Amino acid sequence: IERTNTDHKIAVKNMKDATVIGDEERISQVLINFITNAIKYSPDDENVEIKVQKTKNGHIAVSVKDHGIGINKKDQKKIFERFYRVDGENQETYSGFGIGLYLCNEIIKRHNGSISVESKKGKGSVFTFALPCEK
Repeated sequence: IERTNTDHKIAVKNMKDATVIGDEERISQVLINFITNAIKYSPDDENVEIKVQKTKNGHIAVSVKDHGIGINKKDQKKIFERFYRVDGENQETYSGFGIGLYLCNEIIKRHNGSISVESKKGKGSVFTFALPCEK
């Protein structure tokens, strides 16, 4: 991703050594979607942070943080629904059909994991997925 998006810097923090049982290609698809969305919705800030850490319940959580346009609270509840797109003045600026995050949600659910978003309009977003790790 860094080779095709040379304007953005992707930093990985807190790498943990853990094993997750799952479909590597599908989980990679989720991570790629999170990173490319972070780049797409952060036109004025080139920093994207990826954090990998163990959660209190023994899962491995992967978070992708951007400092972009952010998402309103009301939209955060629906962002993982099929075909849902956030309304706004920049809707034509950001292409997409509203299925990427829906597919991510389905992939993570089928791996017995969870997916979430924390965001503030104008301040950026943190998208996280957590998966059970092998003991």
